Amino acid sequence: MNEPPHDPAEQRVAPRRSLIVPVTVMVAADRRLVGRTLDVSAVGLGLTLPESLPSGSAVAVAFDLPTPMSGHVPIRAGARIAYCALVPKSGHYRTGVQWVTMTEEMRRIVRAFSIGLQGV
Repeated sequence: MNEPPHDPAEQRVAPRRSLIVPVTVMVAADRRLVGRTLDVSAVGLGLTLPESLPSGSAVAVAFDLPTPMSGHVPIRAGARIAYCALVPKSGHYRTGVQWVTMTEEMRRIVRAFSIGLQGV
């Protein structure tokens, strides 16, 4: 029996919460891509980008996480591209990143947001 094709965008190792905000991905010191987040978790981020990036690439990610307490928290972290796949209807690339470097405070805030805690 044939298995359905594996979709890396559907892998979930931690709770994720939908989040649609602008995101900047620094690919190199002089190359920046602007996209939109899709969902966030304590271990990574789903987003869309206008270009494909190779799996395993090191990037820096920046976005603002909305919070009821402070309005927003700027999230800045190092990450690695886990997958990147063209979405034919939009022409954008569904991209998943895994956090590599993130302060413990940012990780706590992202984790609380991803599981729906309101006190962030």
